[in-house]
Amino acid sequence: MKVAEITLVDQLKSGSPAAYRNLVNQFQSRVYNTCLGFVNRSEEAEDLAQEVFLEVFRSINRFKGESKLSTWIY
Repeated sequence: MKVAEITLVDQLKSGSPAAYRNLVNQFQSRVYNTCLGFVNRSEEAEDLAQEVFLEVFRSINRFKGESKLSTWIY
């Protein structure tokens, strides 16, 4: 993992709202497009993407850093 990614993960683990915003900004389009591929409706993809980010934030303490953060998210 890159230093910036390690820092982001550490901040997420500490519950930082700014880190959560950074996470969403960094991965929003890829997560949305992946969700859109599953549901084929924009509104549903938006809802699903939001759920993905909430789950990432809730379960970030289980991320061990053995892969890139993006791999773990997907």
